[in-house]
Amino acid sequence: MLRRNTRLRRGYLYRKSLEGKERQHYEKKRRLRQALEEGKPIPTELCNQDHALRREIDLDDQERAAAVPKSLIDDEYAGAAFSASLRFS
Repeated sequence: MLRRNTRLRRGYLYRKSLEGKERQHYEKKRRLRQALEEGKPIPTELCNQDHALRREIDLDDQERAAAVPKSLIDDEYAGAAFSASLRFS
């Protein structure tokens, strides 16, 4: 039981770390897109990643998949299907 709990905890922490990285990557793409739309110069911290981010932005625009990454906090209930009706007995 203890090994299982530590394994689950480790997996949760790993997924949370990935979520933070995805959020940072999304924010970089958002800032680059905003600079391009407004005609402003590209922020200096994004200059090295400019070409890769532009390709990703173009792909996102083509697929219309520029959604905000979802949180993994309640992921254990994500696949649960239940009805919203209340039943009293």
